[in-house]
Amino acid sequence: LNDNLPVQIGFTVIFEKMNSVEMPKHFAYHTPLAQMAIQSLLYKPVIFTAEREKSTTEISSDQKVASLSFPCDLQLITCRPLRRNMITDRLLILHRPGMDCNGNENVTCSFGDFTRAVKNYLRRIGATKLQQTTLNGVDKIGDSINVNSVRIEIEPMDFLSFIVTIA
Repeated sequence: LNDNLPVQIGFTVIFEKMNSVEMPKHFAYHTPLAQMAIQSLLYKPVIFTAEREKSTTEISSDQKVASLSFPCDLQLITCRPLRRNMITDRLLILHRPGMDCNGNENVTCSFGDFTRAVKNYLRRIGATKLQQTTLNGVDKIGDSINVNSVRIEIEPMDFLSFIVTIA
């Protein structure tokens, strides 16, 4: 058995001056700058170019842009179709990596309301109901709820998963 295959490994080193806040001995949260560096390693940007006569996307204000994105400490892991009903059911997995905003770098971190951000996303994809599940989407937790009634509470370093029903 020869498993000595070449592997691409990427590294990014971030040097930041931190505010003089005493940190616990075992500390695992990233600063916003370090989180962006990790994301650029894990998810390489894919650039598509095309010619068209007029842009169909119009963003009128910063507030509208902010309403379309998640807060910096909430990450959408997946929203994929489920085999049992690929048309209407999706497995939505969210992760909150946790952030340490004590760095002195000029990186703004838009901590926001998770509930509002997730509701906006769910409305944009046409979701009507949510059912909290285990991380693999197999076992249901609690009752199914209407998208308008959802309340998102997720602790740092934790995951939250739902089966989403699309109308």
